[in-house]
Amino acid sequence: MSAATDVGRRSALVWVLLATALGAAFRFYGLGWGAPYFHFHIDEHIVFTYADALARDSREAANSAKFFMYAPFPMYVLNAIVAVYTALSHPLDLAVPRDEVTYMLLGRAISASLGAATIPLTYATTRLAAGRRAGIFAAFLIAGAVIHLRESHFFSLDVSMTFFTVLGFYFAMRIVTRGDAGSETGSAVAFVAAAAGGGRQPGNGGSRGQGDVRPGPGGRMIIGGYDFDRAKQELTEKCPECHGSSPGRP
Repeated sequence: MSAATDVGRRSALVWVLLATALGAAFRFYGLGWGAPYFHFHIDEHIVFTYADALARDSREAANSAKFFMYAPFPMYVLNAIVAVYTALSHPLDLAVPRDEVTYMLLGRAISASLGAATIPLTYATTRLAAGRRAGIFAAFLIAGAVIHLRESHFFSLDVSMTFFTVLGFYFAMRIVTRGDAGSETGSAVAFVAAAAGGGRQPGNGGSRGQGDVRPGPGGRMIIGGYDFDRAKQELTEKCPECHGSSPGRP
């Protein structure tokens, strides 16, 4: 699209601010839904649990069976915010429902903030590729995207990974349009942050993380601290007809 037919800079700014305000309102509305119960999302309770373990003892967290399945960056951010809250208010006792609600709101606010910040970032990335008008449409689309809205209400890893991935694409587009060293550095840092801020991570061979594969007693394989052979044996004992031999089943 030519500059003559594209939206003006001031008008584009107004539209992007409107999209960001609308998207932020959607994401922060009802942020405490379901608290202090956190089983409404498949990953949220795990991320909260490991963030709390990481705050108490990093070795304890690293020895947890599935700790390395989840990127730690959002957990560190939550622990830093909790430390500030503790200094300004009072220590959170997660055995107290009111403090547990506060803890959940602090974590969910991270997702909501990154979700809202993704809106202008989406505009900036799209503008480099197709102009301001396309950037405005992209901003409104991500502002009202159902899955992005839903995930922004939970302290999971999807929204943080999306934010840093879009940031990486923004700098990648700048590499194409400008080709400067700052864009290359920004793209590399953003994609590393995306890996640290979301997605499933490989385990550490020195811990009982997801990637820890080791032989167990009797030659059984234990992966991530989970004894699959023993679990299969227990399931077979509980329900022989479910796991026994049958035609067409080994």
